[in-house]
Amino acid sequence: STDVPDTIAEFDRVPRKDNSPNYKYAKVVRKKQERRKLHGHDCDCCKEWYGDMTESQKKLRMKASSRHRKQHAPTSTPEGFWDLGMEDTQLLKERGYLKQTQVQPPRKRRRRPYKQNFSPAKRAAGQED
Repeated sequence: STDVPDTIAEFDRVPRKDNSPNYKYAKVVRKKQERRKLHGHDCDCCKEWYGDMTESQKKLRMKASSRHRKQHAPTSTPEGFWDLGMEDTQLLKERGYLKQTQVQPPRKRRRRPYKQNFSPAKRAAGQED
């Protein structure tokens, strides 16, 4: 009989909802101590600075001194994504956007030829209708 009030008390509580989104979301972290807890990652410019370190050394160095700290490391854009304008055909072939051997399909022919409105004989003689 003493278990009944405890059971009822459990049903009186509203279950907590997890308000975090189910996708990679960049939440702003404002305090310096909270930013220190985030994972460090490197960008293209920083890769040269880390040089030939092993992965474990690189992780320790990033944790200690990385300026790029986020919950999730950002995805990298493909090569040439930010290039504006039209690319050269040779460059597009090298990247694999164009096939090396593209064969043009044969041209469709008309079953009946076009109706000839002006005959070449009249045009040469200068006689037009």
